Order: sequence, then structure tokens, then C-alpha cells
Amino acid sequence: MSPTLKQMPDTITIVVPWYGRDTAGGAETQARQLAEAIHALGVPVEVWASDGRDSFAPPAPYYPAGRDELNGVPIRRFPITPPSVEPRVPPAVASRGLHTTLPAFPDHELRLLASLASSDALLEAVAAEQDGRQFVFVLYPFPT
Repeated sequence: MSPTLKQMPDTITIVVPWYGRDTAGGAETQARQLAEAIHALGVPVEVWASDGRDSFAPPAPYYPAGRDELNGVPIRRFPITPPSVEPRVPPAVASRGLHTTLPAFPDHELRLLASLASSDALLEAVAAEQDGRQFVFVLYPFPT
């Protein structure tokens, strides 16, 4: 008997800075292997990533933004937000006032995060679609 919709687990959403066939890096490879293993078990899984290639490439779009698939795993790619020299709180955090509940971060830490490529659209999607999903964040120094 197949499970009903209520019995199906929430979608596991793996959030990783970059994801794709041409993406290099240890964390990215681990995320890809994890997503494919979860998919092979028949558990709903989706990967959310920026449309950039990887940390070795310029912080620019490489994959088309939008929906994609790799080895049966659905992918949602979000536009990359280029690095900035100005310290900033991501809009998805600022618009919800979440940064006011966090400890004050030193300017040099905000500057470090701003200096890395990110995806404001990806962070907004995480904030907007948090119900019904179980998120797994695979990161290292990256603003997500």
C-alpha cells in the first residue's frame, strides 16, 4: 500500500552554495552524494543552490536560474548575489527583524560575510518556505 500524502515525510531540502555536474569541491561532492542517496531511498529531496559554479569560479551565474535536475534529484537554482565590500545583513534576515535577536556581530565578521558570494533569493526562499521542509545546510564560510 502506498503512503498517503500525510504519511509522506516532509521534503528534505539540501541547501548548498553550488551544485552541479561541473561543480568542484568536497562539500559540494558530499551534498551531491547525500542528495542522491536520499533520492535512492524514495524520500522526497530537493537541492537549493545558487546559480554559480563553485568557489573556484568567478561569483557569476554559471547554471541557469530556476528548476533543474541532476541524476534524478530536483534542483532549484537561485541568482547569485555578488560579494560586497560593505558589511551587510542579508535582506531575508533584515526584513524579518531576525538580526535584532542575534548577538551584535563585529563589523569585521559582517564584512567577511559580505565579501563572499551569496544568494539573497535563496535565503528569502528558505525564510518563506520553511514550513513543510526539513532543511540540511551544507556550508562552510558562506553566508547561508
